[in-house]
Amino acid sequence: MSGKTVAMRHQKILKSNLERITDPSLKRLMQRAGVKRIAGDVYTRSREILKKTLENTVRDAVTFAAHNRRKTVSAADAENALISNGETF
Repeated sequence: MSGKTVAMRHQKILKSNLERITDPSLKRLMQRAGVKRIAGDVYTRSREILKKTLENTVRDAVTFAAHNRRKTVSAADAENALISNGETF
């Protein structure tokens, strides 16, 4: 079969990036924050909140970089974006 293409038997199922954040990884984050028990529907809501928070932080970090006439976002830009959103780290 050299030189011939073979049909794929299995097609790769595309997932969104939020689905790649697994339930066990969210559970570890919640346990680190002090949560003892987690309801089943919390995982999807946590992904939505995480997505919204990341979008806001990245948008603000890019805005800080653009304000300083830079195309590269630095760690200081991300830190300032977190501070401006009221997040602590």
